[in-house]
Amino acid sequence: MSSIAEESAFRKRRLLADGLREAAGKWLPLLLVFAVALLVRKLVVANTDVAAVITLAERVLDGQRQAIDFIELNPPASIYLYVPGVALARLLGLSPEVVTDGLAFIVLGAGIRLSVGILARTGVLEDFDGRKLAVLIAGILTILRGRLLASANISSRRCSFRCWPYWRSVQRR
Repeated sequence: MSSIAEESAFRKRRLLADGLREAAGKWLPLLLVFAVALLVRKLVVANTDVAAVITLAERVLDGQRQAIDFIELNPPASIYLYVPGVALARLLGLSPEVVTDGLAFIVLGAGIRLSVGILARTGVLEDFDGRKLAVLIAGILTILRGRLLASANISSRRCSFRCWPYWRSVQRR
């Protein structure tokens, strides 16, 4: 009786090990791209615009108000996009720059996954391997654009253009 139980436990461990090995083979290239991108982010000098907006986000969290306590020429979205990251950094006891980079990578990964999922449903990706395409896109967006990944101007303009109907409806109320 004990040999049957041991054999069953051995099969379960073997299946788990095989599953982990297969998953590692699938996702290792994408994880390596993100690891190289993180290394590039640490080697490249920080974007001064991002540092300035992080400082303004810290001031907002301290209770100061834009256009009253400090002047900022960028749109308000450029400051408020960084407030959640700065607040999370304060909660975790980390530097805001590290948390901002981490959040930018999380959003980038989610955007790639969502885009690949949408393209797969339309049938556009039938001739492509989705994982290889995700690795290519992640490499282009993270490594080649390393300095611009968390740029406040780019982020605030994208947010402003995409949120324009919302801002107009709030303004009319």
